[in-house]
Amino acid sequence: MKIKHATIALNTGEGFAAHDISADIRRAVTDAGIGNGFVTVTSQHTITALGISGLFLCA
Repeated sequence: MKIKHATIALNTGEGFAAHDISADIRRAVTDAGIGNGFVTVTSQHTITALGISGLFLCA
């Protein structure tokens, strides 16, 4: 089993904001050379919501 770690830094401002990090995740998976499997996304912030929608394909 291949396991890779990547960090995506996201600068946020005050108040509520929504950020699409799909391209960042796709790039991290592609750069890792992983063709299929699972992706786990976590946040070090105490107040975070993650929304997942649709099929995620990497080339």
